[in-house]
Amino acid sequence: MSIDAFNGKDEIVRVWPKSNIMLEQLRPGEKYGIADDGRRFDNPYYNEPAQLITSKNEMNAVIDTKTRELIAGGFTYDGKKFSLSLEAQINWTMLIAAKTHGTVNDPEPLTDMDNDTYDLASADIEAFFQVAVDAVKEHLTSGRLLKKGVVGASDFTALKKVAKDER
Repeated sequence: MSIDAFNGKDEIVRVWPKSNIMLEQLRPGEKYGIADDGRRFDNPYYNEPAQLITSKNEMNAVIDTKTRELIAGGFTYDGKKFSLSLEAQINWTMLIAAKTHGTVNDPEPLTDMDNDTYDLASADIEAFFQVAVDAVKEHLTSGRLLKKGVVGASDFTALKKVAKDER
């Protein structure tokens, strides 16, 4: 059972009572739905501030996932793709530490993401490490900027703009 109500804009909208199954067909954050007869109906349980907070949290989770995926995609050095998994980041950090302590091989054999061996000259270790660090920083900075936009969004229109700007 539904209740027809005048909304002040020369149109009738359908407001469904809590017990009606139609409300279950609305997705979180939807202000309106469409009835079987094609008329728009209001979601009486829609709460824009709460829905905006929920949407912001969901968008931040998407940004975090995308950032992890971009980092997992690795970085390119000398035309080869190298991993940036957590294990690889530890390996690259240990490589720079070994260089500092003079215990590195010259060349140092590395494995790229295609499982090919790459011989890294000890003189190039700092440059290799810097490229890896810069790649991680670039993705983290990009994610932080997007999240800053999410936090600053005061309504759904602003939040949708941030979503369009997403990498």
